[in-house]
Amino acid sequence: MHSWGSLTMNVVVIRRVRDLLNAVLLGNSCKVRRSWKQRRRRGQSEKKRLEEERQRLEEAKQREEVEKRRAQAIMEANALQAFAKQMTVLEEKIKDHVHSTLTASEEKSARLHDSLLRFLERTEGDVPRRPRVEPYPNPKRRLDLDECEREVNVVERSEVTPTTRRRTVVTRKGKEPACAEGKRKGAVASCSKQGVIDFILELRESMQAKQAPELKQLCRMKNIRFSPALNMVGRGAGTKQKARLGKKERQKAVAPMPMQRRGLLYITLVRQPKRYFSLAELLEDTIAAGMKAVEIVSSGGEVWGEKWSVIRRTFGTSTVAVEEVKLPLVRTKQLLERGGPFRVAPIVKTESARSRGKGYLRLLLEMSRKQAELKFFDVTKLVFLYMCAREFKTKSTRRTLKEKIAAVIRKKTGVNIRLKVNVKVKYSHHLKKRRIHDTVVLCVEKSRVHPILTTVLRRWVRVVWKKNGTVEQVLTNHRKAAREASAYCTCSQDRPPRVDGHVLARVAQCSMVLGFLHNGKNVLQSDAGTRPAEVQRAVEKSLEAVMRRDLFQVADPSVFQDIISNHVETRQACPEEKAREIAAKVSHLVVVPVDRNPGDIVVMCPSTYHHGLQMMFNLNVAYQQVSGVSETEVLAQVKAVFKEQALNKIGAWNPAARLGQTYVLPKHKDLTRWRPIAPTRTEGSKTAGRRLARVLNFLLERVPKAKHFNLKATAMLKQNLEKAEERLNIFGDRTMALMASYDIKEMFTSLPHEAVRRAVDWLLQQWELRGVFKVSLSRRGRVVTINRKSPGP
Repeated sequence: MHSWGSLTMNVVVIRRVRDLLNAVLLGNSCKVRRSWKQRRRRGQSEKKRLEEERQRLEEAKQREEVEKRRAQAIMEANALQAFAKQMTVLEEKIKDHVHSTLTASEEKSARLHDSLLRFLERTEGDVPRRPRVEPYPNPKRRLDLDECEREVNVVERSEVTPTTRRRTVVTRKGKEPACAEGKRKGAVASCSKQGVIDFILELRESMQAKQAPELKQLCRMKNIRFSPALNMVGRGAGTKQKARLGKKERQKAVAPMPMQRRGLLYITLVRQPKRYFSLAELLEDTIAAGMKAVEIVSSGGEVWGEKWSVIRRTFGTSTVAVEEVKLPLVRTKQLLERGGPFRVAPIVKTESARSRGKGYLRLLLEMSRKQAELKFFDVTKLVFLYMCAREFKTKSTRRTLKEKIAAVIRKKTGVNIRLKVNVKVKYSHHLKKRRIHDTVVLCVEKSRVHPILTTVLRRWVRVVWKKNGTVEQVLTNHRKAAREASAYCTCSQDRPPRVDGHVLARVAQCSMVLGFLHNGKNVLQSDAGTRPAEVQRAVEKSLEAVMRRDLFQVADPSVFQDIISNHVETRQACPEEKAREIAAKVSHLVVVPVDRNPGDIVVMCPSTYHHGLQMMFNLNVAYQQVSGVSETEVLAQVKAVFKEQALNKIGAWNPAARLGQTYVLPKHKDLTRWRPIAPTRTEGSKTAGRRLARVLNFLLERVPKAKHFNLKATAMLKQNLEKAEERLNIFGDRTMALMASYDIKEMFTSLPHEAVRRAVDWLLQQWELRGVFKVSLSRRGRVVTINRKSPGP
């Protein structure tokens, strides 16, 4: 027993020792494995650190090279600007020299001409001359003009003068004739070509000096049809332009006309052959004659000579007897269109209240003293007259009457009836638009205004959604960067892709930007302005615009709690708060949209963007830097030149003119190339510039196609090439045409202004060769017409 027990204990000890040895060995292996992982991590971190250090050194080297290239580009641009200035000075010197040379030659020619005249005067005194009785021997070569006198000094000719000598007439303006017979009506042309030309030019000047009424009288005496396009001087003086058509008139013009309409309907009396194309006029005449019944015969047809609504409103309750059936006139339109005999008895005329109010308003327009009566009317009658102003046809008349009546109502009650209650709320799918409308109506009903005004205003309550901001509006900051005088590199610690050592990448390449923000046109989801308190402030603002603040009281804030929907709907749109957080993270960089790719956004280093601005504007030869002069002074100088060139006749100068803030956009195909943008929304000569551009485009599209043609759109290329092929076929089958296509880099900023002027002069000369010297342009619309006096294209 003792031996077995000792043996059992020895086995247990051996097992414990074995477990202890295993634990020791396992711990040592874990320690070894842990130390090996730590050494591997340290190696990887060291390798990563060395890689980052090497990348930083490469980026620093690239930045140095980029700075050198930019400095070289700036030096070249400065040298080019200096060369351009020298060339400008040289051109001015050449122009002055040429002008002085021409002036000297003109003075020499004038002295020679004076000497020749003195010689002729000395020689003419020695030769006897035969006096001419009639200054115009041939009456057929004389053109009589109404009230158009010419002072002619006829040079007497000698009796010995050969008959083959050319007869000359010397015209001198501003001097009295030598005799009474020298002052004659009309103008005489010499037999030579130059004499005829001089005669036509004189006649043209005299006709241009006449006003339109004088030309009309002249054409009437000569039995000639007057054309307004021949002379516009004095035409339309003191007259107002026709106002724009109102909403009713525009709807009438747009209303479609039926394609198939049968004959015109007319009505005759049974005992009289007179035809009436207006049923209302026939019934009016019957009432004026003292009768209350009439028998008529309808010719049938679907074309009425008046509106059926007028007949229905005025005589709709009259009774019409048709085949022993009596119907109200308002229900007999189809029967009248079929034709046949009818009896109208009794004739009942219904006068609308608005027609009576229209008569008073007509007197109000004709007699200004009646306007003083409006302040003695009560609010109900004033509102009635305000509604009656709709009956007038012209928009200007309606506007004048409504403004006068609304001013009296506002003075009496403090309510501007001309305005509607428009509540502008930022869009949110959590808000109930109908509940907001009902709340505003409740506020209007509880206001302390006249009941009739309450009825009118509650019909004019509108709730309008305001659009939330887009991704581009929240992220981009390029306009702010363009206003900075200088910029430095701030992208050394950023991770986005780089070009030449500086950050230049699209937003889609940045890992920290959400996918919804990759498209700049996406609309963000915002809760700003959609809280009950903010909606309440919007309601207060809309009511204050219509009535005085003491006349209304906004409902209790608890009422606005019902405008929020309990139904929570998930939307894919990104909240505006997240977009602003990302915008704050990249605020040290420049975020700019891409040109010709709406929705794409680029992130770049400020130094890169500032360099693009300098190369496009400051260091560009096409622009001139103005230093030491304020914006007000520059605008004053431009305005003076604008009026000096008489451009204010084409378009008025904008009194609120300002210089736009320029900026650049990277191009879609190559982000290192730029598109310069110079906004002209507030430019002073914007109106005149648009009209001149419209005329030039019109002339360029229709330029004579003898040697050149212009493509308005790429779709016209095919038909133009087909026409060119037809013209080339006349040279035979072996004719070959060589066509080349070019793309001018930065064309708009590289074109010199002098070259642009020469191109415009060439275009105008092409039309002048065709006899076109005048173009008419409509103030509204895009209508451009060539002067009728010219042959045109």
